Amino acid sequence: MTRGGTTRGIFVTGTDTGIGKTWCSVGLVEAVAALGLRSVGLKPIAAGATLTPAGWRNDDALALQQAANVPLEYAQVNPCCLRAPLSPHLAARAEQTTIDLAGLRTHCERIASACDWMLVEGAGGWFVPLTERESIADLARQLDLPVLLVVGIRLGCLNHAQLSWDA
Repeated sequence: MTRGGTTRGIFVTGTDTGIGKTWCSVGLVEAVAALGLRSVGLKPIAAGATLTPAGWRNDDALALQQAANVPLEYAQVNPCCLRAPLSPHLAARAEQTTIDLAGLRTHCERIASACDWMLVEGAGGWFVPLTERESIADLARQLDLPVLLVVGIRLGCLNHAQLSWDA
């Protein structure tokens, strides 16, 4: 995800779910867009969606889509939208589908070629399972982007932050 050795984005993960990853991500996408760069936010995997007239939609992915200044179709922002608000590997199993990290990497690379800066937001925390053998950490490694760790400010957060950082 680089051009000429220059980083073209960031991967946002967290110590947990519901701790502000999307709030931080939207702010970063908007800030980069305000600098005049073509900026997008992707949520390659989302678990927890609502049925709308346009199909199943995840609120985090919609927020990222709205924050970007490069127009993308919803499926470009969130190619793997799982209905149940479960760990992605369980939600995928319930829908009898699989999560393909190599395919998601190719998808993100294609989007990266159409923008100046790309934010990729993970689902849940750093070690949330995506398959029986792969986690959010594996997706971040495949994308080879610097990682921003968002920490929920609550009791136990220092331990969660240190464990995630060490990983």
